[in-house]
Amino acid sequence: MDKKTQLTRVGLGVLIMALLLALAFFLLNILYAVNAPTSAAPHGRTQIWRATDSGMTLEESAQKAEARAREWAEDVVLIRAEAPWRPGEAGRELETPPVTWSFFYYSPATRELVGVVVGREQLYWIPPLEISYTPKAIPALPQYGVEVAWLSFRAAGGEAFLRAHPQTMVGFRLRPYEGGGIVWSVAAYDGQDYLEVLIDADSGAVLPF
Repeated sequence: MDKKTQLTRVGLGVLIMALLLALAFFLLNILYAVNAPTSAAPHGRTQIWRATDSGMTLEESAQKAEARAREWAEDVVLIRAEAPWRPGEAGRELETPPVTWSFFYYSPATRELVGVVVGREQLYWIPPLEISYTPKAIPALPQYGVEVAWLSFRAAGGEAFLRAHPQTMVGFRLRPYEGGGIVWSVAAYDGQDYLEVLIDADSGAVLPF
């Protein structure tokens, strides 16, 4: 297989997994909306996007996700964790974002990637996807959690971005860093406007791109 073909397969694999993740979150939000209280929000106030609030910490969610992934393959390793959030005006005041986590695991034996979305009531399984490369693994959850990543993001320009874009979507991603270790990538996007901040997951320091 030539290099161009290999890169094409990698790109298609990433695209398919992203589409599966989007579908999982779509189903999760619909299921939550069906069971959510029907009381209206106070007039003129922006609600936090409760549809992605699992009510669990990253560590609690990871335990559930890993147990499910190991039912599929015992040798799985964590390669990425991520969560979207639309904070709105009220969410900017929270110290810890209330999000639902998605975890992605790789099995060296099968050379496949799977995903587990940890919802409030149940888990959502993203089926295996064969990939042609070996991704870097996250050996352990970081010392500094999403609350530190959220604080560092706001201090590194995120606060101004959120004020200028009240409906922006914020994505949290925990992943291996190209230079070694693991990082929090916090990205905010609203239409054509975009801001991303990298935070060292071991020290909490903001990193350059």
